[in-house]
Amino acid sequence: IHPCMHACACVCVLTNILVSAVSAGGHPGGIPHEKGMVVEKLPDWLQRCADRLAALGLFGDVAPNHVLINEYEAGQGIMAHTDGPLYYPVVCTLNLGSHTLLDFTRRHATSSDAPASADDDDASGFSLLLEPCSLSVVAADLYTHYMHGIAERTEDDLGEMAISNLDMCASVMTGGDASAALQRTTRVSLTIRHVFKTIRLPMGFGRTR
Repeated sequence: IHPCMHACACVCVLTNILVSAVSAGGHPGGIPHEKGMVVEKLPDWLQRCADRLAALGLFGDVAPNHVLINEYEAGQGIMAHTDGPLYYPVVCTLNLGSHTLLDFTRRHATSSDAPASADDDDASGFSLLLEPCSLSVVAADLYTHYMHGIAERTEDDLGEMAISNLDMCASVMTGGDASAALQRTTRVSLTIRHVFKTIRLPMGFGRTR
């Protein structure tokens, strides 16, 4: 977990970010598809974020070209999934508003869409606490061998969960109590990725005279 203020200084003012994120729509950059994503220009403020992440070297020799924007109310989540081969195997997510817990479960050895069975190693999985105004990065083994999701809860009882990064998180989140119960509120996530296959339409395509 990298502090947002160091990685993406362009998103320090949380209120303005939330308004801009929601108004930008769900898929700045285009809609990913196995046949190719028709490239759309990122809004300037999102392009600055993508440039900062590229400068960190997180995406190797490619640059982020797509952002998925999701808004989660308290109690909402997303089922366990993998991002798959459409993307460069790195996912950077800006977490705005509420905290949440991102849960990881090792994929079954014979299926990309099924969690490991109870008899497999690491079947129980683990979670990461995503703090407000933080940047999380999923890469390497976590990208290729684990599914990730968010449970549908309004409250996270830290003392009852296997949270791998709790000792790295700001104590202001828990008041110094590692067993605290944190109430979720509205959260906006900006998931920044590089789509491999893209399509650029000729200039003027689709215009009417």
